Amino acid sequence: GGTSETLSSYIVGGSGLLGSPITITSYGVGKFKFRATSSYTTAIISRSYVVWDKIIFESINTNCLYLTGTSNNITIKNNTFIGCGVGGSAIALEGQNATAKFDNVIIDNNDFTDITGAAIRVQFSNSNALEHSNWVISNNIMDNVANGASNIGGIYISMDAGTTATMTNLNIFGNVITATNDEEIS
Repeated sequence: GGTSETLSSYIVGGSGLLGSPITITSYGVGKFKFRATSSYTTAIISRSYVVWDKIIFESINTNCLYLTGTSNNITIKNNTFIGCGVGGSAIALEGQNATAKFDNVIIDNNDFTDITGAAIRVQFSNSNALEHSNWVISNNIMDNVANGASNIGGIYISMDAGTTATMTNLNIFGNVITATNDEEIS
C-alpha cells in the first residue's frame, strides 16, 4: 500500500516470461514509494518481461528508474515520479555499449513532477549499432521537468555522434508537458 522504503538502490534480480511478467506494484490502498538517498532508486539491467505499476519513485541524487543492457518487454505504467535528482532523469534508458538493446517498451499514464533532468531520457552511445523497436510513450503528465541546468526538455532521445543505432515503430502521443526549463518538447 502507501508505505515506503528508503534505500541506496534496488536492482531487479531476474526476468519474467511472456504471459507471466515480473510485476512490481503496490497492494491495498495507496502507492508504495521507493525513495533513494544515493545512486538510482531502482534499476533493470538486462532483464525482460518486467512491469512497474502504481509505484512512487523519488531520488535526491540521480535517476529514479534506470534501464540498461538488453532489456525487452518493459512496461512502466500508472506510476508517480517525484524530484528525481541532480543530473538525473525520472526514467533513463541507456544503450551505452554495443550489445544494449531495448525492444517492446511501453511508458504510459505516469505522472512526473519536479524532475531535474528529462522526464524520459533515451541515449545510445556511438558503439551501439542495433535496431531498437516497438516503443510507446503515451498519456504521461510532465510538470516542472528539466528544471535543472541540463535544459533538455520533457522527452529526450539522443543518438551520440557516430552511432548507427536506429529506432523503429516509436510512437509518442497524448503526453502533456508543462513548465519545462526550456518550454520545448525535445
